[in-house]
Amino acid sequence: MDLSAVVRPTPGHLASDLGDEVVLMSMKSGSYFGLRDVGLVVWKRLSKEPCRVESLIDGIVSEYAVSRDRAETDLLRLLSKLQENDLIEVIP
Repeated sequence: MDLSAVVRPTPGHLASDLGDEVVLMSMKSGSYFGLRDVGLVVWKRLSKEPCRVESLIDGIVSEYAVSRDRAETDLLRLLSKLQENDLIEVIP
């Protein structure tokens, strides 16, 4: 996924906020995901508005004691898994 890509949650997913965790279910694949910590922060941000991947990385780096390279690697891995399971999509 390109850092300039803009992503958003796909329509037709289920999300349940459990306080310190959010549980997601893809209606298409039937997969469940539990997101905590940084994953939860990323999901909440995406749920408010579509976001550029680079902006998500910037937010992680500013909020957590993590290098930009590590934040990029981990975020791209998370977004890839969410996209593979139809929970997020890249928008034009």
